[in-house]
Amino acid sequence: MPSLRPPSSSPSRRLRRRLVPAGLGLVLALALAAPAAADSLLFDGAGFPSLSDVAAADTGSVSISSALILSEADLATLTFLPTSGFATSGDQGLLNSLAAGIDIAFGQPVESVSIDVVGLPLVGGTGDHAVALLAFSNGQLILETLSDPTQIGDSGRHEATLSAMAVRIDAVRLEARDCPMGPTSCVLADVTTSFFADTLDFVSAPEPGIVGWLIPVLALGCLGRARGGRS
Repeated sequence: MPSLRPPSSSPSRRLRRRLVPAGLGLVLALALAAPAAADSLLFDGAGFPSLSDVAAADTGSVSISSALILSEADLATLTFLPTSGFATSGDQGLLNSLAAGIDIAFGQPVESVSIDVVGLPLVGGTGDHAVALLAFSNGQLILETLSDPTQIGDSGRHEATLSAMAVRIDAVRLEARDCPMGPTSCVLADVTTSFFADTLDFVSAPEPGIVGWLIPVLALGCLGRARGGRS
């Protein structure tokens, strides 16, 4: 009696088995290779007149709380400080003269954000304010970066570039800090006209839709491969 042997896989089925993982790899590579969207706000130009409130300016998908847009010349007039070199792009930036903190909300979550800051002199003390960058995701504080007020820049005042990186950042807040005994002794300085900020750079996080359509594609591909393996 002839022995019974299961039929071997057809050539087309064997080819399909090889193509499925290759196709999944291509889909994953395309998703990971999607370029991140980088953008900047420089607070210069006709849309940002000096001595106006940035909250009323057109800042695209970014929402910024009240802060005074100032040229270096107007800043010098207001603060009686030599302000040459305060701005890192053009000659304008933001002064926290309308509120102690500056809140920045992103229309689309970002994965990184940075901003240049200058700490202004302490009230009734020596040295400059430190500046803190607080990053939030879904309303929760996830990161805090604090500048070192002992670092003096070309302007003669404390300068720093503050940055934060995370999977999802919805908003950030800038606040001044008073550090009477150095960077390890900082407390909130809830006062206005304590820092100047300029050149906001940010990179948008990948769209959730990319992951959303990738998961079912991977699932279907794995299912198809499993079915083929049982034939």
